[in-house]
Amino acid sequence: MPLNRRRTPRCLCDLEAEVLGPRGTLRGAVKNLSTGGLFFTGKDLLGVGQSADFEFTIDGQKLRATGEVRFQQRDPSGAASMGVKFIRLEPAALAIIQAFVDRSPKAPDPTEEP
Repeated sequence: MPLNRRRTPRCLCDLEAEVLGPRGTLRGAVKNLSTGGLFFTGKDLLGVGQSADFEFTIDGQKLRATGEVRFQQRDPSGAASMGVKFIRLEPAALAIIQAFVDRSPKAPDPTEEP
C-alpha cells in the first residue's frame, strides 16, 4: 500500500499546462491539482528535485506556480508524468486553486482500499 504524504485534498482535472524549465518550455496537462501541488503529464519530464515554473489557466485566469518535481513515472505506453510540490505560489493563485478544488471531483486517495 503506498504511503500518502498529501496534506491537502486533490481534485481531478485536465488543464493545459506549460512548464518553463531550464531546457525550454514543456507542454502537457495538469491531471490533478491541490493547493500543495499538481500531477503533470506530457511527452517530456524534468528530473526529480528540479524546480520550474508551471503555468495553467483556471476560470480564464492564467496562474503561475513554482514547483519542485518529487517523483516521475512512465506507464507501459510510454506516457510520462511527474508529481510536483509547490514551493512558491502567490496568495491570489492559492485562492483560485482552493476554490477550484472545492468544487471539483476529488482524486482518489491512494491509501484507501478500492
